[in-house]
Amino acid sequence: MTLMRRRRVLDALGFFALFAITCGAAFAQSGSAANIPSNASARSYGTGWDCNAGFRLAGGACVAVQVPANAFVADSSFGRGWECSWGYRELDGKCAAIAVPENGFLSSASSGAGWVCGRGYRVVNAACAPIKVPENGYLTDVNYGTGFACNRGFRAAEGTCAPIKVPANGYLTENSDSSGWRCDRGYRPGGDACLAIKVPDNAYLTDQSYGSGWECDRGYRISGGSCARIEVPKNAYLDTRGADWKCERGFKKAGSACVAINVPKNAHIDEFGNGWECDRPYRNQQDSCVVR
Repeated sequence: MTLMRRRRVLDALGFFALFAITCGAAFAQSGSAANIPSNASARSYGTGWDCNAGFRLAGGACVAVQVPANAFVADSSFGRGWECSWGYRELDGKCAAIAVPENGFLSSASSGAGWVCGRGYRVVNAACAPIKVPENGYLTDVNYGTGFACNRGFRAAEGTCAPIKVPANGYLTENSDSSGWRCDRGYRPGGDACLAIKVPDNAYLTDQSYGSGWECDRGYRISGGSCARIEVPKNAYLDTRGADWKCERGFKKAGSACVAINVPKNAHIDEFGNGWECDRPYRNQQDSCVVR
C-alpha cells in the first residue's frame, strides 16, 4: 500500500470514528434506551422521554401516582395524575361522594354543586323543592325564574296566573310582559280601554302605533285636526307623496305661485329645472354668461 493510499484510509477511519462518537452522545442526550428510566417511554416525536400513565417525574425518576379511593389514573402527563370517578368530587386530595338530594340527579358539569333538580323541582337551600304551578299555568323547561308560565289569556302575578282583561275592540297578544292586549284597527289605547280614532274627511287610517293614526288623502294636507285641500298654482303639479306641490320645469316657487325662470343669453335651464346655468365655455358673472 502506498503512503498516499494509507493516509486516505486513516483519514476515512478517523471521520467515521468521530461521527460515531458524536451520534452516540446525541442519542444518549435525547433519550437512548439505556437512559430511559423505569416506567417511562421514548417520545413518539422529537427527542427525550415521558413517564408512563400513572407515574410522575420526581428527581429524575418516574414514581407511581398515589390514586385515592373512588378515583382513576388520568390519561395525561400533567396535573395531579388522577381524576375522581363519576359521582365524586375532589376534596382535600381525596374523592368525596357528591350528596344528591331527593328529586335531583348527578350533573356532568365540572362546576357547581355537581347535581341538578329534576323537572318540576328547583334548588332551594341545597335541596330540590317542588315548583308550585298555579291554576291556568304550566311547567317550563328552564332552570331560572318561577319555573312556570301562564296559559294564553293569563299573566303571572304574585305566584298566580291572573286573567288578562281585554277591553272592547281589543285582542290578546303573545307578549304577556306588557298589557297583554292590543286595540283593533281603528282604535287606540286610552288607559284600560280602546278608544276609536276620529278620522276626518278626506283622510284614511294608518297602521302606525304612533301619531294621529290617520293621514290625509292625496291632494290634501293636515291642517289642525282636519285635512285641507292643497291649492296647486298654475305651472305646478302635486309631488309624489301628494302632500305638497312643485313647479314645472322652467319655473320656480315664489310664495304660493310658480314664476318663469329668466334665462340669460348663452344659458340653459339646469338639470333640476328650477334654475339656470351657463353654456360652455361661458361662465356666470353677475347673472350674465360671459366668455372665460
